[in-house]
Amino acid sequence: MQRLNIPFSRTAQTTRPSQRVVWHMVFGIAVFAALGYGISWFCLSGDALIRKIPDQTTTTLRFFLNKGTAGELSETFSQIPLISNRNITLADLSPYLKGEFALYLTDTGTYSMAGKFKTNKDFEKLLGSYNISYTKTSRNTYYLSNKPESLTKQHVSIKWLPTIVPPWKKHIAEIVQNNKRGNIISSKDGWSVSIPSKNTPGKQISFQPEGLVAYLSTPVLPKNNTEPMFRSFSVLLSPLFEHGFESTFTNIFQKNLRIYITKTGESEHFLLVSDSKTQSDQISTFLKVVAALQEPKLNQVVLSDQSISKEMVVDPSRFSPEQTTISGFSVLRLKLKNQTISASISKNDEVLFTNDENLIRTFKEQKKMNLKDVCFGKQAFLLTNQIQHQFSNQSQVIKNQLLLAISSKFTKIGVEETNSTTKIHLCK
Repeated sequence: MQRLNIPFSRTAQTTRPSQRVVWHMVFGIAVFAALGYGISWFCLSGDALIRKIPDQTTTTLRFFLNKGTAGELSETFSQIPLISNRNITLADLSPYLKGEFALYLTDTGTYSMAGKFKTNKDFEKLLGSYNISYTKTSRNTYYLSNKPESLTKQHVSIKWLPTIVPPWKKHIAEIVQNNKRGNIISSKDGWSVSIPSKNTPGKQISFQPEGLVAYLSTPVLPKNNTEPMFRSFSVLLSPLFEHGFESTFTNIFQKNLRIYITKTGESEHFLLVSDSKTQSDQISTFLKVVAALQEPKLNQVVLSDQSISKEMVVDPSRFSPEQTTISGFSVLRLKLKNQTISASISKNDEVLFTNDENLIRTFKEQKKMNLKDVCFGKQAFLLTNQIQHQFSNQSQVIKNQLLLAISSKFTKIGVEETNSTTKIHLCK
């Protein structure tokens, strides 16, 4: 009879099954390691345009060029140079581009670009004809600028999963600020830019006056805001006052400031609203100071050598506001040479300051805005086709030529802020 080889002893050896289990474990670990390495390599190599950037870069825009986005990006950038002080455009470079390109913006307003290119002698000849400096940063990736630049590493978190959007929208770009990624999504209505950020949101805009071209709600003065578009409000306001608008700001307007700019024909007006609790005598003093700054007194003094010395004297005591009532509001009014300025305190202890008293009536009526229209952002709004000429005539805005050129492709810009995100809606 045949004997069965069944081990009953605890000391019997059963090495063959245990070896099989060990080899399965080794094989599994190897597969996972290779898969992890492959995913990491794919993510990191795909991020080459945002991980190696020029020094002083504050914002990186990485655009995805494919069949779905090529037409829209070509139209948007048709007349926009991709490098500061060089007239090379996307149309010039598109025959050589492979899938994506990036634009690098600095605080000084200069900008440069990089992309994945198919290079040949024609490509090098094209760059030479525009006097463009170029550096190879990785495989098929080249950095282009108007002069040689040093590059530095940007530490951005790995993006493990793609951005998923509905079929009627397109993910056309990423935006990187402060080492954080955001997205630019395109639809038939325009672009939606979402940027992770730490904000103290301004008070939500509550009404929409007639002829509105811009508004801003901010917990800090425009010049102190970190958002470039918010800072641009200083430029929009400065033409309204000869000696600079923000020189008139005091602590009266440093709590939940809301600024409205309207336009009727060629006349531009403003309304400032703040939550500061202020007494009427403080409002009177404020108006006098504003008037004295706008219309200083010219003093002439004859010197001992009979020459004449002229000096401008800011003297608030020269002005005396008159009191009137508008829509139940007690209003203080001062008539200047070129405009009339007025100030009031609402029943909610809000301070109002304007050069158009109709705006006080509008504020009293509180005509509600269309909250379903995302272009009327909760914290900021710009009607670009009405104010484009103001931007182009202000030297301070030349710093933002690229952003100005892109925004000119749209008619309205709305901004919404939360504690963690800034959303900018560029509407057609």
